Amino acid sequence: MSNKDQTKILKELNLLCEDPSILKIFHNAKYDSVILKRFLVNTVSFQDTLLMSFFINNGLTKHNLEDLYYYYFGEEKEKFKDVIKNESKRNYKDFSEVPLQAATNYAAHDAMQLINYMKHCNNKFQKP
Repeated sequence: MSNKDQTKILKELNLLCEDPSILKIFHNAKYDSVILKRFLVNTVSFQDTLLMSFFINNGLTKHNLEDLYYYYFGEEKEKFKDVIKNESKRNYKDFSEVPLQAATNYAAHDAMQLINYMKHCNNKFQKP
């Protein structure tokens, strides 16, 4: 990616993340905000499903998204470590080396599962 493209993407991302009318959803916002701040991206108006998990699931299961998703929805979530291994068992150095199609599939499923879990958490908070 060129520096020009990266600058454009980060500018758009920052506009999105700083807009208080758009809810952002994280699983471990503390970590994500540190990474985003490295790129001068600030985030407002968010929910953190990791914190929700500590409140709702204290002691029921681990708090990582893979275990939570399996516990509540009975579905296996693809593990990040499996994504950075390709069919030939070559280990990629990091996520930037993963082929675009595999990275896109992982990211899309991860986002979908995070949204589903967030909806589950919100329902738990709304019940008396």
